[in-house]
Amino acid sequence: MTATANFLKRHILIFIFLAFLLLLIFLTYKDYGVPWDEKIFFSTGKYFVVKLFNFLQIPTNLSTAGFEPTPHHIKGHGVFMDMLTVFAGMLFPKFDFETLHLIRALLAIPIFILVYWIVSHLVSKVYGVITVTLLLLFPRFYPEIYYNAVDIPTALLFTICLSYFIYYLTSKKTIFKSIIFGLILGVTINQRLLLFYLPVINFFFLLFNVILNDSRRNVTRSEGSSGAVSNKLERANAGFFAMLRMTKWREFLFYQFLILISLLLSMHLTHPYLLSHPITGLLEIIQSAKQYPWNGGVLFDGQFYQAGVKPLPWYYLIKTMLITIPPVTIFLFIIGNLNIILSLIRNFRNFQQPLVHLEGGNTYKSTFKVYFSLYCLAVFYTPFLLVFMLKPTLYDSWRQFLFLSIPMVIIAIFGLHWIFEIGNWKLIRNSKLEIRNLLILVIPIIMFINFLQTARAMFSLHPYEYLYYNSLVGGLKGAYGKYETDYWGLGYKDVVIWFNKNINDPKKQYKMFVEGDPLSSSYYFKSNMQLTTDLPTADYLFTFTRWNFHIRHPGKTIYTVEKEGVPLIFIKKL
Repeated sequence: MTATANFLKRHILIFIFLAFLLLLIFLTYKDYGVPWDEKIFFSTGKYFVVKLFNFLQIPTNLSTAGFEPTPHHIKGHGVFMDMLTVFAGMLFPKFDFETLHLIRALLAIPIFILVYWIVSHLVSKVYGVITVTLLLLFPRFYPEIYYNAVDIPTALLFTICLSYFIYYLTSKKTIFKSIIFGLILGVTINQRLLLFYLPVINFFFLLFNVILNDSRRNVTRSEGSSGAVSNKLERANAGFFAMLRMTKWREFLFYQFLILISLLLSMHLTHPYLLSHPITGLLEIIQSAKQYPWNGGVLFDGQFYQAGVKPLPWYYLIKTMLITIPPVTIFLFIIGNLNIILSLIRNFRNFQQPLVHLEGGNTYKSTFKVYFSLYCLAVFYTPFLLVFMLKPTLYDSWRQFLFLSIPMVIIAIFGLHWIFEIGNWKLIRNSKLEIRNLLILVIPIIMFINFLQTARAMFSLHPYEYLYYNSLVGGLKGAYGKYETDYWGLGYKDVVIWFNKNINDPKKQYKMFVEGDPLSSSYYFKSNMQLTTDLPTADYLFTFTRWNFHIRHPGKTIYTVEKEGVPLIFIKKL
């Protein structure tokens, strides 16, 4: 059997999953409408690609069409992923928003591959496939891979950081690896500035590993010979161990310095504002991120809060996550947290050993699993602490924190693994009942049923899977009027298609007044339909339920886009 065939055999399950994911992408990428602000991010990427080509004196057919990014947009994000999307789009002979959605979805596939790699590295390949299945059945995550220009690329870069942390920690440190680590972190922070906490957490966990290695050397030295011979050896080797310890600490600080320098370099090269303001830019973009200039209404717990003005309740982020994540994932995540804490207590003495042998680079897998589990907890919970302390502008549920889906499903799978290991507990081993066999039979059935329920809900909501609310609030119907629904405005595609099919007369001209992002509707207009900002002269109004816009205008409602009986978009005859 060849190496390739052996590799395919060992990873056959993930290849089946990826084939299914690709099939799903190609079957559905045209179903999604144009969301709010998608054009701005793509136009920003194209704007800087054109500037780059002009700087390098490379001829191009790309045109900015007079577009120029606003200052607050430039301060808010780097442009690496936007430019990468534009470069990918240049490979397609015909480019439109449907093609853009296909590109975004294909660029998100590495998220699933890396999550599988992380879990298969720590637990097993089977659990790795279960983890990516959990991620696929994440209604707030999966649909956004097609059209979310900021948060899914953030999740991709975040996942790359987690994967590289494992690789960096368990391999021999080098200058090249440290520089690459810094470059990745810099691009990631630019994508979502909140992630500045990642290099801080990385530093302390890598520092802890150095301390463990140092402790291990001390233990090894003290466990040697005893008596006079031991004392002589101790004195003879004291200088050597001191030199070795000093060398290791110098290496650690040197590599951390390289990471920091390459991080700052990467941030400046992929963030136009930092590139033009290298000294003051960092403080300015931090301030801009904390006070993002968006003061729209946020519907939460049945009342409106003005983002950035009227503070949302401190539990806004926590509750919006709890009511929009499938129950089985929440349950497994809670069990995973408990497992990590108990594992830390049980394996506390093992932390006297280093995670990586000094001489061989072999990982103590059980100890490292607990170590990385703690790392996952740190990267998951730190954003909640930062939100509580910094009080940034929040809106659109927990969309800006979609990257937390990654550590959440990883921790959840640790919980599932622990449940299946419960048969090893003394209480159950000594029981005459076949509890373990019962658990092995019942738990997969319960999970499969919940998977089917989530998949059914996502199928029913398609292409608005992000409208999913779980049973804690009574589903979408229970959430209507209390929490945000179609904040992306994707439903405008359906109303235009319905209008073109049922009302549009090619011999007539229509003036259309639309709410939300005008492009969400006008992209699907026929040539005899014209946008107007003068409501009294409009023939028809397209409006949505966000901010109760559907009740502030007069007119006869002739069609409503609904999901599960909940209205989303209205057509009104004026």
